[in-house]
Amino acid sequence: MRSRLLPLFPLFATAVLVGPVTAPANAADTAAATESAPESAPESGSVRPAFPDSTDDVFLGEALEAANAHRERHGAPPLEPDGELNAYALERAREFSEYEGLDEGHRGREPGRGETVYYSASTDPEAEPGGGDAVDHWYAANEDYDYGDPGFSPETGPFTQLVWRATTEVGAARVSEPVSEQDTWREHYVVLVYSPPGNMRGEYEENVLPPER
Repeated sequence: MRSRLLPLFPLFATAVLVGPVTAPANAADTAAATESAPESAPESGSVRPAFPDSTDDVFLGEALEAANAHRERHGAPPLEPDGELNAYALERAREFSEYEGLDEGHRGREPGRGETVYYSASTDPEAEPGGGDAVDHWYAANEDYDYGDPGFSPETGPFTQLVWRATTEVGAARVSEPVSEQDTWREHYVVLVYSPPGNMRGEYEENVLPPER
């Protein structure tokens, strides 16, 4: 039986960034460029079966509403939902779920698409993250973004992709671990994919605007 030391009821969550970056112009840019490295890294073996789809219309509506509310605050146009991107987000969420936590990184992401990932787990088997939970978690990094020195960082990357002005379409999905009496916790993955992708080096100033008061 799998067990870990977790709080009795709350979710915990982790977000990781993906956004395309151009080749580093100098050594100082290398850290940002490595964010795209998992795309071409060799595949590793999964450690468990993929989780089943737990996406529903409520989840999709929450994710879109939250994303567009945050984008509006930053002068970005609303995202349009896209069925093809929804399907791809589900494919990616299932791939992530084959690995513990977020161990898989962003290996296998298709070029030309942005991606943000949210992972949560809880000892409450009924606690599923809503679409707004994931989006709000990514957006919280806006407090750490330096608009006076725009650019990439792993901590703020999910936020900058979320509000990237040039992004126009989004897909979303959620997968959840089947409920089991043998497990002491239940895991979930939420993935949003974006087109065109954000986090393009040299384009932050015009795409990530300060929030409107």
